[in-house]
Amino acid sequence: MNEPVKITRNVEIRMKKIKNKNAFDLKLHHVYEALFSVYDRDGLPHHAPIGVRVLGIHDGEKYELESRIFPTAKMYAELSRQKECTIHFPGYHQLQYYFLAFHEELKDQIVNVVKIVSKANSIDAPVIPDIKNYVEARVISIRNESIRDELSLESQGSSRRGVFSLESTRIIVNDPESMPVSRHGGLILEFMVKASRLRYLNPGSEKFMETRDELKNMLDKLESLAPGDEKNTMAATILDRIDHEK
Repeated sequence: MNEPVKITRNVEIRMKKIKNKNAFDLKLHHVYEALFSVYDRDGLPHHAPIGVRVLGIHDGEKYELESRIFPTAKMYAELSRQKECTIHFPGYHQLQYYFLAFHEELKDQIVNVVKIVSKANSIDAPVIPDIKNYVEARVISIRNESIRDELSLESQGSSRRGVFSLESTRIIVNDPESMPVSRHGGLILEFMVKASRLRYLNPGSEKFMETRDELKNMLDKLESLAPGDEKNTMAATILDRIDHEK
């Protein structure tokens, strides 16, 4: 009979590091779809899906983060006042949490999405225990940028967006196999579907030109969501070859 293999403490640590390296992993400069949570002025939890970009990772223990929020959103006012929040990263099996953006329109259906709320450890903000991976964070600075977007239009001729710089105070990864939802990944899939259809359209047709222009815009968006990602280069090559073959 073979004797059981003894695993030393050092081996256990190395195995844990290897496992985590390929599990929950936030990439630099990528935009992830997260769920921000704060306490509002009445002391009630308020949750909103918001994109977050990782600007820096220090020693694997502290994140520099950035989010852009329209001033017309409730989260803009509450986060500006509270300056502390939890940033949850639902897995692909938890997409229902993004419907919280429509809590007014889905009052009856949305009531059971967030069933339990606890409190963060290092800051004054709510935690959704069912979402195992989250970051407790503080707002470092807020600046406004002028943009052309009706969503942020506060008055005639005035359009802006708040850029929130944050840093983590605590990083919790209780489910390392639950991958964060990447906007870039979703757009790559959409690009591939549209590009595969482009091959079968008649060159010079209105539909061909319309689809090609749409794919070019998607390439620009892909680069803005994940600058320098190799999949952006592959997508550009696909479009270029299809375009030239036609």
